Amino acid sequence: MNDVYLIFAQMGLFALVIESALKAFFSVKIVDKYILKGTIGDYISKPLFAIIVSLVLCFNLRFDILSELVNGEVSNIGIILTALTVSRGSNGFAEFMERRKKMKELLDDVKVEQIKNGK
Repeated sequence: MNDVYLIFAQMGLFALVIESALKAFFSVKIVDKYILKGTIGDYISKPLFAIIVSLVLCFNLRFDILSELVNGEVSNIGIILTALTVSRGSNGFAEFMERRKKMKELLDDVKVEQIKNGK
């Protein structure tokens, strides 16, 4: 079980690093003036840029949370899903953890109900 928490910590830290790096990148006036509000800005937005950066980093690092959780092989779909989660930054990671908590509570309720019913 400690491995699972380590995996979630890695994903959260990775999301925070990417979020901080992109925040610093977007705060540079040259980037804001010439890229985001220039010709490129008409075709790409900050969230799309964050997704692209996350995809590039996750593919280069072969970072796949799903394979770590199920002890499987690294897959492209796992890398893509990890990159999409990471691209949302700390907010995306917080939502991911909240959903995980709700799912655990739901499963615990189901187990309690099964015990009450004698199954």
